[in-house]
Amino acid sequence: MNAVTRFSAEKFAQIHATIDVLNEHFPKAFPKKGGHPVQPLKLHIHKDILQKSKELSLGITWSQARAALGFWCSRAYYLAAFKNAAHRIDLNGEVVYTLSQDHRAFAKARKNKKWKKDIPATLAEVNDTAVEVPVAVAEPA
Repeated sequence: MNAVTRFSAEKFAQIHATIDVLNEHFPKAFPKKGGHPVQPLKLHIHKDILQKSKELSLGITWSQARAALGFWCSRAYYLAAFKNAAHRIDLNGEVVYTLSQDHRAFAKARKNKKWKKDIPATLAEVNDTAVEVPVAVAEPA
């Protein structure tokens, strides 16, 4: 299921508008394509976003921050960043703390669930679940 089918066109546009604001004000945490590398964000970063939104008059609400973060953090490029990253970062791109193995495992599982859903890992798994389907063979005339 892609983002267009999960959200109404209005909601999708609002999510991207919020991400654009985050890209503009926090480019190290929310880089545009070809900018800084995507890195895992600190836990509970929504609190920082809401605080900075008030300080800078960005107008980002709790529900907009939640929707934008949900979208951002579920993208393949974000989940893939956990593979090689060593730290989580704040809005300014500063290292906040070391990335735990549990967080890496969670991101890997989430990525696999999202992007490789129901794909057998081996041919043996396919053979174990295969069902023999009778094939009708036409009699020669």
